[in-house]
Amino acid sequence: VLDALYISHLTANGILPHSRNCNNQVITLEDHYVWCGMGAIVQQALCNTSSNVTCLGVKTIPYSKHESKILEEFALDGTLLFEQLRTLCISPQKE
Repeated sequence: VLDALYISHLTANGILPHSRNCNNQVITLEDHYVWCGMGAIVQQALCNTSSNVTCLGVKTIPYSKHESKILEEFALDGTLLFEQLRTLCISPQKE
């Protein structure tokens, strides 16, 4: 887990070793729209590598709703987020 809030400049050299330790799987999580967010920065940094970047976050403009309903709709609440991450992280073991 990298907390990008405390990283001043994301580069492929900074992210790639962590990606390799995770079978080249990188998952970003936005608490808002995915456009022009941290996921886009990570995707750009890793575009010429073998890393697979999955961006989770709000992907369409939601109707006016309570925050908990928006998080549920985009599978970003605790239970649904856990299920998404579990599904994304299940992969064959390294040989």
